Amino acid sequence: MTKIGVLLTTVNHSQKQTYLQSVINSVNSLGIPFDKKVLSVDHVCDDEYRNDLISRNNDWEWSFVNYKNRVTTLIQELEKFQDCDFILHAEDDIELYKTPNVETLCNLFSHGCGILIPNLGGTEFDYDKGMGDLSLIRENTIYQDTEMLIFKRPIEKSNNWFVAFGTFFVKPDLFLRCLKHSKKYLYGNLAEAAFCLSWIYNKIHLDYYKATFCDPAILDNLDNIDKSILLSMEYQFVTVLDPMQGSNWYGGDMYVK
Repeated sequence: MTKIGVLLTTVNHSQKQTYLQSVINSVNSLGIPFDKKVLSVDHVCDDEYRNDLISRNNDWEWSFVNYKNRVTTLIQELEKFQDCDFILHAEDDIELYKTPNVETLCNLFSHGCGILIPNLGGTEFDYDKGMGDLSLIRENTIYQDTEMLIFKRPIEKSNNWFVAFGTFFVKPDLFLRCLKHSKKYLYGNLAEAAFCLSWIYNKIHLDYYKATFCDPAILDNLDNIDKSILLSMEYQFVTVLDPMQGSNWYGGDMYVK
C-alpha cells in the first residue's frame, strides 16, 4: 500500500506565524490521506506559542529545532519519511489549494516520477527560441482532464533553479540524497541551487522525471504567452501569502552550511 507523508517547515518569526495556520488548513483540506504529518519549527519558541500551535493542530507530529539552517533542518526531518513512497513538502507562506487526485499521484510516483511541482518556472528562456520547455507542453503531457494538466519537464531544457523549495511532491529518499550531497560537496551554495546541482550530479534524472501540474487552461494560451507566464499565478494552484516570499528566510540560513 502506498504511504504518503507531508513535511511542513517554518521558522519562529512573527511574520511567518501570521501565515502558518492558513497553510496548515490548506494542507488539511487537500483530501490526501497522509500517513505521516510533521511540522518542523526552526528557532526556539516560547511556551505559549508552542502550546497554542500544538493544541490547534494535534493531529500533526511537532518538531522544534534550533539549527537556524534550512538544509540541516530538512535533513533531520526527512529521515522520518524514508518509509514513505512520496511526500508533500510545504513551507509556511504558500497555500496549495488543488492537486492531482490521490490515485493519479500514486500512479505517477510508482511509474518514474521523482518530483512533481505546481509552478511553471525552472526552464531556460530565449525570446528567439521560444518558451523553453513550456513550448513543448502538449507533447510532454502525461495526464489531462477538465481541471488538471500534468506534463513532464525535460531536463535538457531546465535551468539551474528547476526546483524551488516552496511546495512540491517528491520521493523523500531522493530529496534526502540530494541534500546530503549538497551538505558534503556544495558548501556555501544557495539550498535550492545546490539541490538542483546534486540532482544532476547523482544522475537521478536518468531514472526519474520531473513534472508540473497546473490548470489546463494554459493550453489555450500557448501561442500567445511570453516570459511573464513563468511568474504568472493564473494557471498555478498556489497562493503566495507573503509578498516577500523567497527573499529571505526570516533568520533561517538559506545557504548550505
